[in-house]
Parts: sequence; structure tokens; C-alpha cells
Amino acid sequence: MALMEVNTKSGISLGTFNDWNRDVPLDVRRRQFKTMAKVFGFESIQAFGLHIEKMKSEKRTQLLGVFYRHRREFLGKLGMDQVDEEL
Repeated sequence: MALMEVNTKSGISLGTFNDWNRDVPLDVRRRQFKTMAKVFGFESIQAFGLHIEKMKSEKRTQLLGVFYRHRREFLGKLGMDQVDEEL
């Protein structure tokens, strides 16, 4: 059984603890979630979280793909597009 971490102030899930995300620090997940909310035009992380809750898994996966493509393009403009491969 997977454990779900929930932000007690907002009630928004911060993710399920599975093997694939145990290595991602909580502050990094929070920062990415905030960035995603901003990139997709939401005024708050709460509104973004509510929107994501209503999405099917396939749509959430597509949204992540769009986010990471945007991130790579942004980092490329800053000359930092090779950072992920080096780490």
C-alpha cells in the first residue's frame, strides 16, 4: 500500500510515495509543482491541484510532458540545456 502525503493547510496531495519518487526531495517536488501552476496560468497551487485531481492519468502524463518540454526549451535559452545529462 502506498502512502499519500497531503499538505494539511491546502489538503492537496503532494504525491504518492513509490520507489520512483522517494529520491526526489520534498522541496524539489513543491518547487516544481509551484512552477507548473505558474506555467499553466493558475493563480494558486490550490487551483492547480484541484484541476489536476479531476484529470485522468493519461492527461496528467501529457501535462507533465508539456511541462518538461517547456522546461527544456527555457533552460536551452539560458544555455543550461545540458545540465540534466551531466547530473
